[in-house]
This record gives sequence, structure tokens and C-alpha cells, in this order.
Amino acid sequence: MLLHSNEDYEKLARELLPCDYVEFNLKYSLRPDVNAQDTSYLDRARDQWRSIKEELGKFIKAFGKIPILVKIPRELDAFIPSKEWFDFWRTLQEANLKGARLGILAANTLRCRIAPMFHEENARGRFYSELSQGILCGPALFLNTYDLVRRICQPGIAWQEVPVVATGGITTVQTILDVMSAGAYAVQLCAALDIHSYEYYSWLVNQLSEVMKRCRIMTMSKLQNTLHEERDLRVSVVKAKASDLSRGYPSYVKEFFDEHREQIKQVITSSIPESAALSATIVSAPAEMRSAEQFGLPLFSTQGEIEANYPEQALTIISNTGQLGIHAVLTKLAKHRNRVYPTSSDTTAALTREKLPWDITALSYASTLRWTVDRPNDPTAPIFLGFIGNDAFKVIATHNDASKIKKLYQFGGSSSQQVAPRAAKDFPDLAPEVLNPSALSYLIFTWPEDTAILLKEPLASIYGLLANREIHVLKTYDTPMCLLGSVNFARTHGGHVQKLYAGLRNLLTAAVRDPADFTAILFSFRVEDDLLRFMLPPKERAR
Repeated sequence: MLLHSNEDYEKLARELLPCDYVEFNLKYSLRPDVNAQDTSYLDRARDQWRSIKEELGKFIKAFGKIPILVKIPRELDAFIPSKEWFDFWRTLQEANLKGARLGILAANTLRCRIAPMFHEENARGRFYSELSQGILCGPALFLNTYDLVRRICQPGIAWQEVPVVATGGITTVQTILDVMSAGAYAVQLCAALDIHSYEYYSWLVNQLSEVMKRCRIMTMSKLQNTLHEERDLRVSVVKAKASDLSRGYPSYVKEFFDEHREQIKQVITSSIPESAALSATIVSAPAEMRSAEQFGLPLFSTQGEIEANYPEQALTIISNTGQLGIHAVLTKLAKHRNRVYPTSSDTTAALTREKLPWDITALSYASTLRWTVDRPNDPTAPIFLGFIGNDAFKVIATHNDASKIKKLYQFGGSSSQQVAPRAAKDFPDLAPEVLNPSALSYLIFTWPEDTAILLKEPLASIYGLLANREIHVLKTYDTPMCLLGSVNFARTHGGHVQKLYAGLRNLLTAAVRDPADFTAILFSFRVEDDLLRFMLPPKERAR
């Protein structure tokens, strides 16, 4: 609740639902108003401080039976230490000695102007002026948070009688240990969860537990006492153990790929036959896209002649790593001269935006349906050639009891968005949510029983290896991919389409029969980089 002179705290206390604690936020109490230039700084500060003490007394009286955290503003920085601050602190101390349970939450976000260079749009080549209407939050606040906690918890005063909870810029185990060694008893997370999603909380808890385990510290109270009271040597040991873990998830994933290369190859090899075989799910051809038949060409079918010695043609073939089996087949068809994009959505966006000359590609069914063709006679406009492969999504969990699943995470791509409603029908209590790779980083290692992930192979099995858990497939959703050609391809290579189809059938058959050969093709293209896209946030992939 915000401090306000017109607030009826006693009424709020009566109407408040049962809760573990209440927060009394002094957020705006020391900020200057628009007419500040016309008033004395000292007079204004004196009046504001008098109001804070009065309102605090009213709040404690109204909510005295409930634990209270008093959240102080960063504008209070200049008051610590001072006579006024110690009077404020003694108000809290005396209330605690009389049976109240009050603590200090240090501190609020910072009201300040942000220079134009930090505006995210400026990084994209646009110019925006300073940010002047918001507040500063996140890691940039940490140094001030540490300094505030350090000055509140000064030696020589009974600071432990009013516990301090630190907040502001606390995003790692190291920052948690630093503010605790400065005197804090606990931390409050905000920006860390906003940056990484709430799964990050479980990740931090696990990391902190590992630090305690390595230091043979069995309880949180013992950790607090160690950081508050032990000599620097003991504290430095604890922080050194935390530093050992600071390499974090990105480094762990990259080392995992190096150390488990052969296992990953086996997983990919096992996934290729399923992805190369045509899906048994029957779907309709994309109605908004012209088909090969409208150009007098046959549609592709997995049934028909096979040409092992497919004659090389000057075709521009586009593939994407969103479906590795078909990507490997097209790579072999193109003699390794194909242009590669990360996903079907990326492929569609590039071909639409850049108007690149192309002949053949394969896209997910969802991306094909979403491709809006404004100029159907343009040489780069797509035409539907038929269905190919199996773009299968799987619902995976750490157990096989579907009744426990309440949440389904998916990456938010066009294909997963298309499949998620199907999964929601099969799991009535399930709530689909979009998950970014940053949050996935922490979910993999905490993975609650009520949580499942919707994704394709080989990622499903690789996640199991990464988390060192047995993964169970609760449901599989098959969907064919779409083989597409350009208008230019239909006009200039139509006479060779049957031989192209025969060559494709041969490669698809070979992928099912000898998938290891196609895995080797993928690794020659650094498939690790493609897989990391689904495991790490963008800023971590190139490090």
C-alpha cells in the first residue's frame, strides 16, 4: 500500500483479506513535485519527513498484528545515516520490542532520466530522445542497493532487531550473497523474474542450495549467520563456491554439447526416420495458394518412381532447421548449396521481404497457411507442390501421468501455436503458455510435475539429456510439411519435375533406411548452432 495522507489505514486493515504480510510503500513520499523550484529543499524535506513519520505511526497502529515491510524510496539515500534516519529506525525497533513484526524493504525503483543511447529503438537505427517518464529498475540498481543495505546495517547498532530485505538489481546468486553479507536477511525479486520469467526463481533456489551444500551449511539461518557474523575468510569461501556456479546455464549447455556430441548424434539419427516419413495425418491443401496442377504439373507423392542418380540441376533450394530431417534431405538434394534459415517462419519472412530468387523449399503447414500471396504471378510467388515429411510435435513431461499436467509451454512459433489448441482439447485442465528460451533455461532443471513442454524431436530427447531426466511422451501430433516451388520454378523447370520428385523419393527412402548418413550432413552444417537457438537467449548464443 502506498503512503497517502488521505488513506484510511484502519478501514483497509479491517477489509483486508488474510495475508502473510503487508507492504507499506513510501514510494512517492520524498520525490519533488512540479513546483519544486519554487520551494526550499530543506523546508520541503522537513515537511515530507514529518508526514512520513506520522503516516508510519498510523499504519503500524492499524496493521500492527500483521508482519509489515516498510519499503523505502531511493530518495532516502541522502538521509542514511542521520539523526532523522535513526529516529525513523527506532520507531520500527520500538514497535518490534512491543510485539510488532516490522522490517525494512530497501529499496524502491529510481525515478531518473535515461540517456537516448539506452533506448532500445536507437539500437535499431532509429533516433529517440531520452526516456523521461519512467523509472530505472533491474541490474543497474544493484550497486545502490548494496550501498543502502550496508549503511542501514552499520556495526554498532542493533540493526538485526529490524530485519532488512534487499531489492533492486538482485538477479544472481552472487548478488544475493553480497547483499546478505551486507546485512540483509532476505531478498525480493522483481526484474530478475521479468527478464527470465518466474521459473528463474526455482533456478536461483537450486543454485543457492548447491552453494550451501558445497559449504556444508545445512540451514538458511546458518547461511545468514555465516554471512552476517563470520570473518571475511569464511564469507569469501561461500562466495567462491557461488562463483564456481556463475558460469550458469549458457556455459553449461555449450559444454554439454561438446561432451555429449555422440549421444546427440544418436538422438538426431533416431529422429530422422520419423521426420522423413510422410505424416499419416490428412490435412487439406492450402486454399489461398496456387497448386502445381494449375501450372499443368503433378503434385508430389511419396509413391512413384525412385531415381538414385538424380541429375544435378541449377536449382536454388531453401531449407530451414526447424525440421531437421527434411532440412537434411534438401541439403543433400542441393549438394550442400542450399540457403538455410532457422525456421519456417524465418524462411517465409525472408522470401516475402527480400524477394529472393528461389525454386524449391519445404515449410511447416502452419507457415504455409499464413503465407499471404499478394502478387500470384510474381516469379518468387509460391505454389503448392504437395506434402512431404512429418512435422511432429510431442507433449513431453518427466512422468507419464497426463492427469497431473496443468501447464503446457510452447515456443510461440506458428506451428506450435497451431498445435497447442489441439493439445488443450486432449488435456482439459491444461493452460498453454508461450515460453522463451531464456525461461526454458531454468525450467529444464526445475521441471515441476504439473508442467509439460510442446516441441519436436530431436529437441525433446536432447532436453531430457540436458536435464538428466527420463522424458515421457504424453501425446504426439503429426502434421505434414508442404513442399513448395516458386512460379519461376514451375515455368522454367516444369519439364524436369518428375525427375526431381523421383530424386526426392530416393532421398526420403534413404533417410528412413540410413539416417546416420543424413546426421553427418547436419553436423557438417554445425547443427549445434541451430539447436542452441532453441535452448539459449539470443545474446548468449554467440558468447
